[in-house]
Amino acid sequence: MLKVNNIQKSFASNEVLRGASFEVPLGTVVGLVGPSGGGKSVLLKVIGGVISADAGEVLLIDNGASKKNIATGFLFQEGALFDSMTVLENVSFPLLSNPVSKPEQRKDLCSDSLYQRAA
Repeated sequence: MLKVNNIQKSFASNEVLRGASFEVPLGTVVGLVGPSGGGKSVLLKVIGGVISADAGEVLLIDNGASKKNIATGFLFQEGALFDSMTVLENVSFPLLSNPVSKPEQRKDLCSDSLYQRAA
């Protein structure tokens, strides 16, 4: 189960999320609907670990065991870059999201990723 508990996020004096809480059972598909500027993308970025919440927590609960470092990913409808990141940070984001221990593995992963994008 994905458990989002009391997420709060502000940018300067603009409070975007206040007390966002919900649970999603494993294997369930959900949609997030709301007005433009309502915080949907910010919430998804917090869940995905792209940005940090000011307060609250995101947990993946599997067989009663909680994990704070959950494996998440993003699939955009159209090509997308994070405007808060440099080009290098955007390109290396998948590597940072999936830590690889050995330098050879990082090189192979990067090469495979670039090859797939060029194909």
